[in-house]
Amino acid sequence: MVLDGSAAPAQMSTVLTTLCSRPFRGTGDRRPRGTMGWMQRGTAVRAEQDTPRRPRPRLERESIIEAGLEITARPGTRTLSVRDLGQRLGSDPTAIYRHFRNKEDLVLHLLDTLTARAVAAVDAPAANWRERLTQLSEASLAQYTAHPAVGVEAITATTHGPGEKASVELILDAFTTAGLDERAAVAHYALFAQYMMASASGLARAVMETGATDPSVPWFDAVPTADPTAHPLLMRLGGQLGELQDREVFRFGIAVILDAAERQARST
Repeated sequence: MVLDGSAAPAQMSTVLTTLCSRPFRGTGDRRPRGTMGWMQRGTAVRAEQDTPRRPRPRLERESIIEAGLEITARPGTRTLSVRDLGQRLGSDPTAIYRHFRNKEDLVLHLLDTLTARAVAAVDAPAANWRERLTQLSEASLAQYTAHPAVGVEAITATTHGPGEKASVELILDAFTTAGLDERAAVAHYALFAQYMMASASGLARAVMETGATDPSVPWFDAVPTADPTAHPLLMRLGGQLGELQDREVFRFGIAVILDAAERQARST
């Protein structure tokens, strides 16, 4: 078709109408370039490109620790699962290794955080050394039994973290305030810390294994019985032994250690 200058607009309109109304003779459902289908597709692509992607949440050390403590506070939790931690944080479980060497390193940080919380709970005046140590023991027991999967590590793990250092400082300060010399203060620190951590760790294990929510459980799982001829005292006192409660035994041991420190301080 040849278009002259005078008829160009009318003839061009007729040509465009004819082209747009013809069926496309090709394969599939593709449309020729320049038609509305391509325009819509291009618009959709641009819209997708213009939509900002939601960034993945960036994990911080503190958020990982908080999530770990939340998981280990759940009843029946015997160990910290990295998979559960990843689900709780909404991230790949391996992302924690950007902040911690391994799971054991993470557990040490959790333990140190619990120890720091126990120290923070001590509010008795510095001069009242005995009350400060009593508060520390009670708070440590509460923290470790609330997170038994972490608390069971207290007897064997050394964190070297700020929580542990603050606890050591508080105990040493209390025994020196009591009037003990440096050597005696160190000895009583070791005795107090060993008893407190071992007992609290043992009670945490009992809570974890029994599913109890309170560490006030019987010291004996059953009233002991014995042949009165071979074990007369055990037979006679078995009922009283069966009445012992873990928490009360823990408190009694702490009191005995503090009594010993007080007596030694008075004698020097």
